[in-house]
Amino acid sequence: MWLFIQRLLFLVLGFTACLSQAQIFTFNVPADQGLCSDAQQTKIGQFISDAKTLVADALWAIDQRKTHNPALLAFFTSYFGIRWTADYSRFGDTQSALAWETVHDTLKAVKAFLDGNGLPAELQFTGRPPFAFCGDATYQTRGWGDMAVDYQGDQIEKDDGTYETIWDLYGIDFPERSFTPFYSPVQRGYAFTHGSRPCADTVDLDGNPAQTMAFVAKPLFPKTTGTIEAFGKLDPSMVLCDVSIDIPAERDNMVEFLSDIEYPTADKPTGLDDKLPQSSSFFHELTHLTTTDVTDRWYPLDSCIKNAVADNGIQTSGAETNAQSYMLFAMAIWYYRHPPAGVTPATFYQGRSNDKLHIDN
Repeated sequence: MWLFIQRLLFLVLGFTACLSQAQIFTFNVPADQGLCSDAQQTKIGQFISDAKTLVADALWAIDQRKTHNPALLAFFTSYFGIRWTADYSRFGDTQSALAWETVHDTLKAVKAFLDGNGLPAELQFTGRPPFAFCGDATYQTRGWGDMAVDYQGDQIEKDDGTYETIWDLYGIDFPERSFTPFYSPVQRGYAFTHGSRPCADTVDLDGNPAQTMAFVAKPLFPKTTGTIEAFGKLDPSMVLCDVSIDIPAERDNMVEFLSDIEYPTADKPTGLDDKLPQSSSFFHELTHLTTTDVTDRWYPLDSCIKNAVADNGIQTSGAETNAQSYMLFAMAIWYYRHPPAGVTPATFYQGRSNDKLHIDN
C-alpha cells in the first residue's frame, strides 16, 4: 500500500530477492528495529525470485506488441487503459502511447533494481541499498508536540532559545493532525500515516478496508544550517508487515509463492485476486520503490479494471501510475504465459480466468 504524505510515502507491498537479497537490500539493523531473521531473509530471496519472473513476463508482453496479437494486447487495455486501433497495429490515441511508455519505463526500473543495479539516481541519496525491515518496529510513535531532531539526532534550536517541535516543522502538511508522526532511529527520519501503527489496517482511496501487507517509506529529515533551510532526503525503504512475511493463515486468502498457485481450469475458473501469492504484493511495492510517480489510486481488482477502461475523454485513466494495476497485470500475464501442459491459458481480461476477449471500453 502506498500513502502519499507530503514528506513521505507509504505503500503496501510484498518483497523480492536473487543476486543475493543482501546485495539488493540493507538488512543490517538492530534486533529491535525491524531486523529480518535468517529465515525471513531467505523468504525475501524467494520473493525476489518470483518478482523477477513477474517482471520478465511483463516485459515479454511489452515485446509482443509487434505481433499485433489481440489476445495478448487486450491485457494492456484491461489493466492500463491502453487502447488500440481495430487491427491492434497502432495505439488508439496519444494518451495510450504515453501510458505505454510509462508502463515500459516502470517495468525496466523494477528489473534494473532486481538485477542489482540499485535505485534510479533521483532516488539514491546515501549510496547504500535500501533498508528492508520485517515488522514496523523501526518506527517509533511520536507526539506532535515532541521536539524534533535533525539527521544528527540533535534538537533544533530557534532564535528565541526554544526548540522546534514536530508540529512546527510538519504541521502545515497535516493541519487537522489526522496523521500520526513516527520516527525511525535507523533511517533518522520522520514518517506520517493514519492509525496507531504503520502496519495497522487502513482504507483505500475509495474508503474500502485495506490490509497493510507492507509499505515503502520515503521519509525526510530536518536539514539545518543554523536555521531550517530544507528537508533532507533519505533513500526509500521497505517494511514487510507480519501478514506479508509470516506463513499465511487460512483467513488471509493467500499463498506464499507463484509455485503454490493452483492453476485454474475450464471447469474450475477463479478470480485473479483469489489466493494471490505474498510475493505479488512484494512486486506491487517494487513499483513504488523504484519510481517517483507510481502511487496507490485503487486496490480492488474490479476498481482497477473499471477505472482503466473507463472512457474519460482525452485524460489518461491514471492506471499507468497505479501500483496495484502493475501487480494485477503481471499476474494476468504470468497465468497467460505459464499454463500447465494440456491446460488452456487463463484469460483474466475482466478479472476471471475464463474471460472472453471482448472488453467493453
